[in-house]
Amino acid sequence: MLRAGPARAGAVLRAGSDQPAERDGHGRRRQSLCAGGHRCAGDGRVAALCRGPRRPAAAACNTANGACTNAANSNACDDGNACTANDKCTGGSCAGTSVTCNDNNACTNDACNASSGCVFSNNNLPCNDSNACTLGDQCAAGACAGAAVNPATYCDDGNQCTTDTCDKVAGCQKANNTASCSDGNACTNGDTCGAGSCTGSAVSCNDGNLCTTDSCNPGSGCVFQNNNLPCDDGDKCTTSDVCAAAKCAGTGVVASVFCDDSNPCTTDTNPCTQNDLCTQGKCTGTAVTCNDGNVCTNDVCQAGGPGGGGGCQFQQIQNCGNQCSSATQCNDNNQCSSDACTNGVCTHAAITGTTCNDNNACTSSDACTAQRTCVGTPKNCSDGVSCTADNCIAQYGACANPQIQGCNAGCTADSQCNDNYSCTLDVCNTFNGQCIYQTLQSCTPTAVCKVNGDCNDNNVCTSDLCNTNNSQCLFVPIQGCNPNRG
Repeated sequence: MLRAGPARAGAVLRAGSDQPAERDGHGRRRQSLCAGGHRCAGDGRVAALCRGPRRPAAAACNTANGACTNAANSNACDDGNACTANDKCTGGSCAGTSVTCNDNNACTNDACNASSGCVFSNNNLPCNDSNACTLGDQCAAGACAGAAVNPATYCDDGNQCTTDTCDKVAGCQKANNTASCSDGNACTNGDTCGAGSCTGSAVSCNDGNLCTTDSCNPGSGCVFQNNNLPCDDGDKCTTSDVCAAAKCAGTGVVASVFCDDSNPCTTDTNPCTQNDLCTQGKCTGTAVTCNDGNVCTNDVCQAGGPGGGGGCQFQQIQNCGNQCSSATQCNDNNQCSSDACTNGVCTHAAITGTTCNDNNACTSSDACTAQRTCVGTPKNCSDGVSCTADNCIAQYGACANPQIQGCNAGCTADSQCNDNYSCTLDVCNTFNGQCIYQTLQSCTPTAVCKVNGDCNDNNVCTSDLCNTNNSQCLFVPIQGCNPNRG
């Protein structure tokens, strides 16, 4: 038989009704406890039948009429639903407030199961990870993440003078730099960034060739265009020099005319050269080698004076070949040879390249030669003016360049080229009307002075000196002198 259900609030159960009989705690059918035809009669056990776990109301037994009464309360209760909270009795029923299931995660779907409560299921929806330096943000495993960008490409502003970076909050950022760059102009170099711009220094387009016109093209750089301007090829043995194919060249002179020294027996008046040619406006040749095969002679070549002569000379070395017992007996008084006593005989070997002194102030870098002579490099006294005599005074080592009278008009004969210096050969180049002055080696000039008072060029801007070594006047220009100043 089915157990009688709980009585409804205010209901009265009559004896003899069709309600099933109650059973005791041992399952035995128990007799009705109702008295006088009523279900309850004040017995505590009977009154308990008016309450139960499913009756949230406060139940009691009315002994006057034997009816169960149920008064509603507001006690806490459990409505058996995990999706409510704060359950309490209201109007005889148990109910709670709906639970809010929100984990504040965009990457979960929020729901509620009445049995288990809130359920947060991961999704794969698009989202925002709040990072300005990511792209394609999407949910995965309950978290929002995107692919990190490459600032060098994503934030590239196309300006090589800014350093491009990405900030998670602010996004792409750029800062000026000072890196090397290219301004796209081939006419600048050393390009460097500054204040966000690339600039460089102007290129100097100069190839040092006067036969090209130099310019610069911003697209291709320096341009050197050939021209046909007059020029100077630096060769005094040519005339009518003009540019052609980026080179300066002139018409060669006739050497036999240009280099004619009026001496049919010489080419350059120097017997110590051979194979003479016209080079840079002067007749020059290769040195003659003087060697008699005798170790006891100094083999030298002496140039002749105005009258000619000169040539190889073989000077006997003092004590050479003599019997000796020590090197001190073999001194030949020559700074360019070594003195030795070998097997009882004096020998003298050349000390080639050793520094020496030729006692000539008009030479420098004096050094010993294989011929055991001291030779220096002659001082260049050329002032680049064809109508001045280019002389060096050995006593002082000073250059003198006196003006040659009548030269500016051009010469037609040697007599018009007299520089009044006996140690130069004065020649007129009738081809171009220029005087040529060739220094005569080992020449002793004619005496002109004995004291400084013998020398006067009537020029207030020169110091008038007498070179007592060769009795020649020396007129040394005074630096900064103005002949027009009183």
